[in-house]
Amino acid sequence: MDKQNISIAALKAEASALEAEAKAAGKELKHGHALELVARNHGFASWRAARAASPIESDNFGSVPTSNAASDKTTQELLPYSNTIESWVVRRNDDAPLRFKGLLLGQCEEESHNNGQYARTTVYRSVSGKYIAEHVLDDNSLERPIRSAAAFSDPTEMVAWLRDSDGRLCRTKIDALSAAAKQDDKVDGAFGEDVD
Repeated sequence: MDKQNISIAALKAEASALEAEAKAAGKELKHGHALELVARNHGFASWRAARAASPIESDNFGSVPTSNAASDKTTQELLPYSNTIESWVVRRNDDAPLRFKGLLLGQCEEESHNNGQYARTTVYRSVSGKYIAEHVLDDNSLERPIRSAAAFSDPTEMVAWLRDSDGRLCRTKIDALSAAAKQDDKVDGAFGEDVD
């Protein structure tokens, strides 16, 4: 199959066939792991990358391609800061996409192959000095990933927006902000806490 024209349905069918083959051989193969194997066999970095790249599905709304190693455990990847100004389109579920030129300051992606949960947080700075935060959350129970993003003139507002209703930050948000803080003094000031 052509990587660019492959359907998600075809990949899922191939994963199901792989599971049946393993079962017939007396081995257990979890569905999530089968999906990862099939995606990699077709040249994708992960199942999420295959879903995002498929032009045949309406699920193509990723902003930054990332990858994780296949595992039955939770995997996490921190993407390095990019010192190259690029054009970005950050898609949101129920709002217009954000388009800007700027730098990727920090990103963290976490995926659990046991339960199909996935989270990614990305922090950017536009050439005009605005800060953009993006958070993606997905699991097998959702019809499509929950994608939220917003632009801020001050990184303190961005950090506040990323906090949940109890004022906490999940691990992907903390790690993405930590990476961004190493690259940008204003993010460091907004995210870090001075204790005397």
